[in-house]
Amino acid sequence: MPNLVLCTVEKAGQLINKIIETKQIEKVCTLVVDELHLIGDDQRGYLLELILSKLCFLKRVQLIAMSATFPNIEQVANWLEAELYVTNFRPTKVTEYIK
Repeated sequence: MPNLVLCTVEKAGQLINKIIETKQIEKVCTLVVDELHLIGDDQRGYLLELILSKLCFLKRVQLIAMSATFPNIEQVANWLEAELYVTNFRPTKVTEYIK
């Protein structure tokens, strides 16, 4: 089994299902999710929610989830039984433009 897997939400769902099916869930120690706010996406959000729900139910996996634009992050942290870390630090200035 590889030490690191970088994939789409769809592929992650397939991998997690296969790991559960083959009873190898103990080998998963950390899951990093970037753009966690996509959980609210009409097309792909449910897949991310399924992955997180399965892992929270089956085994305590270290979850590192990131999002810069999540309005109800406290509720999601409670759902995941996670510690919440919030910062406004930006290493570079963010400039918005409208055309």
